Amino acid sequence: NRLTPNGRPSILSHLIEALPLMPFPFTIELLKDCLRLYLSPYGQVADTERVIFPYCDCFNERTNKPVNHVRCEKPAVVIVKTIYRDEEAMMRDIEEDEYMIQFEAIDNDIQLWLNTDEGKKQLDKEVTKRRAHSLENLRLREEMVVIEGLKLINAQNNLKKLQKRKYQMENSAPFEVHQFLDMDDAIKQIAIEENKIVRCANREDALKQLIIKLKEELKLELKDRRIAAIDDITEKYCALNYQNTVHICRKYAYKHNLRRPWDGLEGSAYNDWLRGYVDNPDNTTDLPLDKQLEIESEKENKLDYNWDNTDNMEKFK
Repeated sequence: NRLTPNGRPSILSHLIEALPLMPFPFTIELLKDCLRLYLSPYGQVADTERVIFPYCDCFNERTNKPVNHVRCEKPAVVIVKTIYRDEEAMMRDIEEDEYMIQFEAIDNDIQLWLNTDEGKKQLDKEVTKRRAHSLENLRLREEMVVIEGLKLINAQNNLKKLQKRKYQMENSAPFEVHQFLDMDDAIKQIAIEENKIVRCANREDALKQLIIKLKEELKLELKDRRIAAIDDITEKYCALNYQNTVHICRKYAYKHNLRRPWDGLEGSAYNDWLRGYVDNPDNTTDLPLDKQLEIESEKENKLDYNWDNTDNMEKFK
């Protein structure tokens, strides 16, 4: 029909084009066996299903136009987008197990550190510093919201004046009155002032929301402020450990020519890292991945904790 004048190519024809030269023909029977029998480390990679496609190719033979009806279900072969190799699945399992083990170890170590004299002292110091910082931040934001409010009022007044001048221009007032070069100039200046009003209003709203958040933080009891500080330091060191573990696992994948489909969308984060790494690779080792991670965890000084940079926890997301 008009939608597919040359018919639809079969899966077999696509595969035959993509496959290298083989000593035996790749037949439809082999394709069926592959679909039914091949298993990845995560199970079956393909199956047949009835699927409703975005477009239906049913045509009226008399009018040669698409039939206006509910789209048909059609038999189709559904294949997983990424098929893992055994080594890749094993590496992913080791990596994910390592995260859980290390996160639990970090949480336990931090709790032990907080029960030492130094840990208690540093926690009290951090809680006091955070409250002082919140008070200062609140004062500064309250000053800024007043300034933005004045800017907003000024911009609104300027807009009214520009609109008045534009009205005068439209009613044939002389240049000395409206002071616009032409109508385009008037429209441009009014648009600039309208954008300024939007920006000032958005900044004012954002500052007001931040002030509400800061006031809520200052209402917290001492117990809750201590819990927040502990949560932040735990998240910080879990994130640092995660980043270090990912780097080790990425180096291992690079050395052993493995993919990382779970590292970003379809492996996009790994591929981005790889483009920078191949230009400046650091030392690699032939040790198994689990042994590398074990050695690295033993290097960490688990009792040297601090709250540096936790004022911006986005760094540890």
